Amino acid sequence: MPNMFWYLLLLVFSIGLFAVCLIKDKRSFLPLWLFNSGLAYLFELIVYVVYNCYLYKPNVFHDSFIDSTFGSIFSQGLSVPIAAAFGSIYKIKARYVIVFALSFSLVEVLFLKLDVYELNWWRTSYTFLFIPVLFYISKAWYSLLKKEDRIVIIFTKYICMITISITVTWLLYALQPTVIFQTGLFAESSRDHTFANAIYSIGISVLYTAAAFSRKFIWKILYFFIILLADSILFTLHLLIIHNSIEAISLAAIHLFFISCSSLLKRVFFPNFNEELLRK
Repeated sequence: MPNMFWYLLLLVFSIGLFAVCLIKDKRSFLPLWLFNSGLAYLFELIVYVVYNCYLYKPNVFHDSFIDSTFGSIFSQGLSVPIAAAFGSIYKIKARYVIVFALSFSLVEVLFLKLDVYELNWWRTSYTFLFIPVLFYISKAWYSLLKKEDRIVIIFTKYICMITISITVTWLLYALQPTVIFQTGLFAESSRDHTFANAIYSIGISVLYTAAAFSRKFIWKILYFFIILLADSILFTLHLLIIHNSIEAISLAAIHLFFISCSSLLKRVFFPNFNEELLRK
């Protein structure tokens, strides 16, 4: 049976929880899920990208690291963050959190037996311990979101933009590696790009978020040109590889897309935000 089948089962599980969460709290679920995914991505950046803790094997891409990272999206981008959001929205008790932790640990053991997942220095016991941590953070953050504090809203949307930008740009790279980051920190070019792209997204998402909360259009344009300036500096330093003008235009279009996504997130999920507090 193809390896990808088991990852698709995770996707089906995630879609089921996704639908149940939307029924309960349509407005808060999506930003909470993206927030949880962002935290999981930041955790993965350290233990997975930098320290090579485990290896996913969906067998979709020829490059082993790209293939592994694609597999990690099913876990760290979908199933675990959505489950944590489910636990927050439905206010499940501690014993059910333990059930989720045990379930994910058993799935990990099954994936190991099926040889669709491989451990390096990571242990299944770590998974069992860290799942409740994310559930607890998600529950606490959900309570803060419901209070609609402006700092919480801004930070939530910032983490959401990290999640969106990392996911979209990485998928574009996996499908067609045109715009490429290189630092020389890692021997594998795909790992090197993934690391640099994540760091880049963490920084540039500040500007995506600021653009959304800026009332005056001139400030949105300014933030866009600051982003282009940052790209130009990285290109000059040979940290960002762009082969031709078409790729440069495509990158600029991607930035406009993310600025639009950021504005849409604010308008749809945080409609009561007091813009006067941040008016330029």
